[in-house]
Amino acid sequence: MKIRLFLYNFLVGLSLNAQTMLDTMYFDSPIKHDVVLAGSFGELRTSHFHAGLDIKPSKFNISGDSLFVAAPGYISRIKIQSGGYGRVLYVDHPNGYTSVYAHMMEFKDSIEQYIQKMQLASQSYEIDIYPQKGKIRLPRGAFIGLLGNSGRSYGAHLHFEIRNTVSETPINPMLFGIGPKDNIAPDLSSVTIHGLSLDHQETHFSNYPTEKVDNHKYTINKGAVSIPAWRIGVLLQGWDRMDGASNKNGIYKIQMSVDDTLRYGVTMDSVNWDETAYIKTHIDYTDKQDNKRTTVRCYPMPGNELNIYESTNRNGIVRLYSSEARKIEIKASDFSGNISSILFDVKRSNKMIKNTSSFEKLIKYNSPYNFKLGSCHMSIAANTLDRDLYLNYSESIDKDHTIYSIHRDSNPLYKPMKATIPIMNIDSLLFDKLCAVLIEEDGNLTFKDGTIVGDSLSFKTNVFGDYRLHVDTIPPSITPIQTSLNDDLSFIVKDNISNVTINAYIDGQWIISPFKILNHTLLIPKKEFRAGQKELKIIAIDEIGNKSNYTQLLEQE
Repeated sequence: MKIRLFLYNFLVGLSLNAQTMLDTMYFDSPIKHDVVLAGSFGELRTSHFHAGLDIKPSKFNISGDSLFVAAPGYISRIKIQSGGYGRVLYVDHPNGYTSVYAHMMEFKDSIEQYIQKMQLASQSYEIDIYPQKGKIRLPRGAFIGLLGNSGRSYGAHLHFEIRNTVSETPINPMLFGIGPKDNIAPDLSSVTIHGLSLDHQETHFSNYPTEKVDNHKYTINKGAVSIPAWRIGVLLQGWDRMDGASNKNGIYKIQMSVDDTLRYGVTMDSVNWDETAYIKTHIDYTDKQDNKRTTVRCYPMPGNELNIYESTNRNGIVRLYSSEARKIEIKASDFSGNISSILFDVKRSNKMIKNTSSFEKLIKYNSPYNFKLGSCHMSIAANTLDRDLYLNYSESIDKDHTIYSIHRDSNPLYKPMKATIPIMNIDSLLFDKLCAVLIEEDGNLTFKDGTIVGDSLSFKTNVFGDYRLHVDTIPPSITPIQTSLNDDLSFIVKDNISNVTINAYIDGQWIISPFKILNHTLLIPKKEFRAGQKELKIIAIDEIGNKSNYTQLLEQE
């Protein structure tokens, strides 16, 4: 396995280097103003690596800048979502790459007309189509539409990607010469040190804020720390600043040396889509969940299958001695070559800590499991975890509900696990409204679809946590927030626990009605209001099948 990973990384590195030399000047910027970033490639998001560049508009948070195709090609895909990338175009190029333009406000007229025909034919606002190869050709620099804020976007920007067309692997657009000016070295905020057992369980946790020694040079704890553990893993918290923006962007390259020998390295040149879930082990997921802090592990876990690391024959774990300090140096570089570094010594404490904890079942990370704890049956596939797991489980009663507590929700799962829990004290007439729910820390419920098997409900989830059965009979709410016929009508459409499917009609005719899932806002375009009295009808259905109807008479002279 290690030999195969080494060869993969070696060949990918050769390929990227060759492509970079050949194609640096191939792509133009998709905008006419200077590139300023709100997000960098490989940036660490909650559940994924950022796959492109988030380019800011020319005016702060204002949509409408013109967008242009970065190289000659043809449109290979057009997608519209209420979440995700929103309105997005994919353009295939002769050099073997695809450029992606996401969160657009609108497409150019000919594309809008084409896509609207498809939406009307399918009676669906959300659409994903693949035009015939070469049907919609675009010359270099052709206008394609306007920068926007559609989909899962918190502010106006262009999410821009370059992908390998065959593998669909996103590649850092900066390798092709598209990026901002950057004369600012990364900021390094803190270092976390985990004491580790032989099977990578954390026996100790220490977090140290950085102390500046010189320009772009840092240390921690006056340069020396002692840790009560035989071996440690080091984690880094930091971010990159770039010219023209205050955003905390992701760091391009991190390397850690121990006693002047490279022991860990990661470079954000490309990240395979199939591996993006492993961000939960690339960072300390527990620290992220508990303390809202994002720290990068400088020691890959045994179940981490990411192919972004250097020195694959080393694991980054540092063995400690009480009589001899180990010298740790971490260097963080941006794409422009600005470097910040942290240097400190670490020893083993004379006083060690013994960690003992109870658990219900040991789950080996690379083995499959089917087992029952209490009244809950669980199935976990091999390679779902980043290390062996000492699983905790309990059942409790809260009011009339049995709560099934399946470990901590801060332990990551890379594949869904299956849980089956018994149906008790629920009228069979309500079984079609029955689902499982995850109980969030704030008490809110998150829907988990399930299947009734005999006298039990089975469901899949990629999150540990507290679960219970729930009978959902509450339909979505439809609340008008803008009712003037001089503008688009707008409504808040949301459900108490799940997503909704929405359709809008005027005088019985289905209409295109954009929906943004991030703020639950539905728009009824004013162009649909014609002279005379019209009836607007909105139908919203949640994932369990509960339906709401809203009717309003529209009168426009």
